[in-house]
Amino acid sequence: MERFRVLTIILLCSVASGHGQNRRSRYVKEAQCETWDPNRDISNKLDSYTPSCAAPVSLLESGLYVPIAPLDDDYKLPYWFNSTLWNIGQKFAQKNIFSVFLSPIAGASMFITNKLKEPVVIGTGKSGTPHTSNVRYLATMLQMKSWFEQGVKASSKGQISDHIIKSLTKVRRIHRAVNRLNASMLYGDSPPYLDPHNTEAFTYDAAMWDAFQKDMDASNVPQQYRDYPDHVKYYSPKTAGPTMNQLLFSLVQWACGSIPILMPERFGISDATEEDLLGYMHLWAVLGNGLGIEDRYNVGLQPSLSAAKKHYQDIFNIYFLPTLFQAKPDGQRMLEHFYRGFVRNLLGQTGDSIISVHQILLLSIEDTIGIPCPRVKAQLGIVQRAFRVPLSYVTQALGRQTPRTIINELIKRRYFISGAKRFLNLNANDPAEIAEKSYYF
Repeated sequence: MERFRVLTIILLCSVASGHGQNRRSRYVKEAQCETWDPNRDISNKLDSYTPSCAAPVSLLESGLYVPIAPLDDDYKLPYWFNSTLWNIGQKFAQKNIFSVFLSPIAGASMFITNKLKEPVVIGTGKSGTPHTSNVRYLATMLQMKSWFEQGVKASSKGQISDHIIKSLTKVRRIHRAVNRLNASMLYGDSPPYLDPHNTEAFTYDAAMWDAFQKDMDASNVPQQYRDYPDHVKYYSPKTAGPTMNQLLFSLVQWACGSIPILMPERFGISDATEEDLLGYMHLWAVLGNGLGIEDRYNVGLQPSLSAAKKHYQDIFNIYFLPTLFQAKPDGQRMLEHFYRGFVRNLLGQTGDSIISVHQILLLSIEDTIGIPCPRVKAQLGIVQRAFRVPLSYVTQALGRQTPRTIINELIKRRYFISGAKRFLNLNANDPAEIAEKSYYF
């Protein structure tokens, strides 16, 4: 009965939905970075506390051959860290907690199957079933939740919580270990991605993906965005640079932190000021730095909100849209596992019989991106059709304070607190425990 209570709350909130416009702040912070200059010397950081902006999207491809920055000691904040913007970004994330966690789920349809991401996910062997995929994503989301909640130390000048420092340090080291694992697998005997003894690992809805492909082919997406650029199209982990490279992490940063800035209204964020969005962008600039992204590849370093939206739209067109047309069965299978695992965590083991993979795919592609999927929609069963229209309006419900508060509390209780206990045996509200143990690689 619990899952039906959850669905009832969502539907009631949907009825109370409303629309809004992004409010402009009475004043907007000055540019947080200087126009990108490849010859700029920042060796003397006392000369300026303003970093160089991220390189133009056309130059991000060089990051394919650059590994994530090394970390020999505990992570230290960048010299350009701004505690005021960090606090603004955290408050924005806390206020819109469901929206900022919903956006990576929507982005997963274009990222898990991405040609640069897929080898990394397959290589770790932790996305082979709905259960393992859910645990992996949940562990990551618990870290993000902690990053959003642990504030700046009151007793120090511009220092963030020790729990965040510990978390970023540990995540960075895990990523380097994954890079070494992927390198060894490329030239050795790779363990099977799918467990031959687990029949659920081979779940693959061929009819749905065939319908999806036909919907994509019939869409009005320009031909130039239907295939990867050459440096991705001909990419091979065996002949290119490290799998955990700067370009990949720029795309990870985009998928996790840029969607609410690029299209806030699609996720029920209707009352954000420019400062809110600039703060959230700075928050992810700092987190990107903590994950080993160099400034030139750090998509959170933008001179203005308008410049950021242009930058993020270009990344979306060039690196993410092609995934919808070029995804392979292994990547699609991983996406199915991810969706099923997420819904089962939220609604119980049979939750995906109510909110199916079709539903989330439609929510991600048709409702968020705006690409019609009539063939996928035609495959919905009677029960799924009954929930289709209300689900498409959930994000609109988030535009009003009361429904947003209810849904935020629901996702905290049902997904984070309950999920952390059931799947990881962790206390979601204990930042020390999350920083130490919330990992699944």
